[in-house]
Amino acid sequence: MLVLQRAAASVEVLHVVGPQEQHLRVVRAMPKLRELHVALPRATVRELEQVLAVPELAGLEAHCPLDSPLAGLRCRLPAAGLQWLRTAVYPLSAALALVRAHAATLRELQLLAASEQPYGCPDLAAELRTCRLRQLRRLVLLRRTLDAVPCRHTVDTCRRQKIGVYDALVESVPDVTVLCNACDDVE
Repeated sequence: MLVLQRAAASVEVLHVVGPQEQHLRVVRAMPKLRELHVALPRATVRELEQVLAVPELAGLEAHCPLDSPLAGLRCRLPAAGLQWLRTAVYPLSAALALVRAHAATLRELQLLAASEQPYGCPDLAAELRTCRLRQLRRLVLLRRTLDAVPCRHTVDTCRRQKIGVYDALVESVPDVTVLCNACDDVE
């Protein structure tokens, strides 16, 4: 806490793991913070909203476990201005709430998504179409999480999912590229 407080005025990029509410208050008040990487061990809607309240944030990487109670995130986020978002947030509706909140400005999205059951996202293309991503240039489907848990997929199901997502997005963002971090070896 002391380090965060002393460095708060000059921090531009920050990585935090398991912050408590008092840490998030200090982070939210950092005037120069542009990029935040945060792992919330048991994220709540309130904690994620605090993270997103950083005024000048341009990039966010957010991770939380499968059992985080984030279902209520669906409609609570104000419009914001992230240009880059990497999210491993569950359920998918919570991750998509983040995407929708930043749809007007988001240029790169890295989204944890499986192409096979039990955690497959068969409606991912349709859901992303409804996000109205007008500035998006690159979408990377993440197949492994921060804690190395892989999302199930095969080359065939991955290819079908990437094509479906591309087809859903290309009408509104013709220059979009859709990749898989495992199959296309990108990060």
